Amino acid sequence: MCTEYFRDVLLSSVTWDRLRFDALLDIIYHIYHIMMNVEKWTMTMDRGLLRHKPCMQPACKQRRRKSELERRRSELVRRKSELVRCKSKLGRRKSVQRMRVCRPGQHKSELVQHKSELVQHKSELVQHKSELVRHKSELGQHKSELEQRKSAQHMRVCRPGQICKLVWVRCNRGYVLRFS
Repeated sequence: MCTEYFRDVLLSSVTWDRLRFDALLDIIYHIYHIMMNVEKWTMTMDRGLLRHKPCMQPACKQRRRKSELERRRSELVRRKSELVRCKSKLGRRKSVQRMRVCRPGQHKSELVQHKSELVQHKSELVQHKSELVRHKSELGQHKSELEQRKSAQHMRVCRPGQICKLVWVRCNRGYVLRFS
């Protein structure tokens, strides 16, 4: 009905050849359908996006319902885990308070005992440290004695003005370098 009206208007006002008229009619028809479909689309202020109105087909409704249920289920699982975490924190606090209330003297004596053990361990560590320092000084003395012996042996073998040579000498452990 609408297309026939447009055809009558166009044919009465302007003479068209058939091909151009059909093309123009197709364009008008498409514009008409676009205008009809615009009603299905709404501009939402949420993020400024052009959103389609929800489809009312049963399959679409079921999909939407299923996704909504999944979202709610995940939210409930998250809340439940938070609740369990809060309960465990509260339980730990209560148990600590019970321990404080029920046996304050025992904990104090245990703390004193642990403190004395720590002091004992600390004194043992200090003792070990002093032993290590003593061993280190002894090693330094031995090292200096060895260097003195080597230099004395070198002095004995190599007199002033004499040319010293290092020679491989066979012994029970293999070969050793000696001054000649």
